[in-house]
Amino acid sequence: MDINETSDIPINRHPWELSRTGCVIKAIRPYLDEMRKAKAALSYINVGAGDCYFDQTLLKAYPQDMCHAVDIGYKELAQAGNIRKYHRLEQVTGVLEWALMMDSLEYIEDDVAFLNTMLPQIADGGYFFFTLPACPFLFSDYDLLIKNLRRYSRGSFRKVVEQVPGLKIVRSHNFYTLLFIIRLLEKICRKTYDPEQYLTVMWQHKEESLKSRCLTALLNMDFFINKTLAKVGIRLPGLSMLVVCELSKH
Repeated sequence: MDINETSDIPINRHPWELSRTGCVIKAIRPYLDEMRKAKAALSYINVGAGDCYFDQTLLKAYPQDMCHAVDIGYKELAQAGNIRKYHRLEQVTGVLEWALMMDSLEYIEDDVAFLNTMLPQIADGGYFFFTLPACPFLFSDYDLLIKNLRRYSRGSFRKVVEQVPGLKIVRSHNFYTLLFIIRLLEKICRKTYDPEQYLTVMWQHKEESLKSRCLTALLNMDFFINKTLAKVGIRLPGLSMLVVCELSKH
């Protein structure tokens, strides 16, 4: 969750966040396990880590690993367990095994330059994992509200990666076709959004509630269908896109 959406009031996790966390972890685990053959404990950067819900969930499976969480919104930088917090990318030292940017690259004005600054911090053979807002034609008042600068297509993101030496896309697919349909209808109907209301934190149902569990399961199925179809070359439109990139410095 975005750090700007947190408060002292207990927040119910939105099914979108619950599903995205679980599905992305399952999707990237084969790559993490591959790297783990050479090194048992991995360290990584999460840029735009927010309240670290994703990292806390991931590190339950890999308690020996270390997360370097970067977010300009942090009020305190105290280390909590195996999560270290930073305000800026340049504060992270050493060469790490992989990098993660979940719905954060679209906030950065010069995305190519930013990715190039990250290259020295990731080891040869390491991975960059991205989730990105997909389908540029969906750009709407909602994106302006949450301060998105852009949405990406497969082609536009490929052009970004081509300008980052040694980085290549090894996998990509859209996900959340159901949410794509909803957002498309909202755009066609010119829906207005309340700037005082963060939609993901206004979820009123607990994680264990039937409604949350059913919607999370539905989104999980959506992710799985898109991932499976992409393997045979069928790519459905989706609200978001997952991209896996490998770094080769030779």
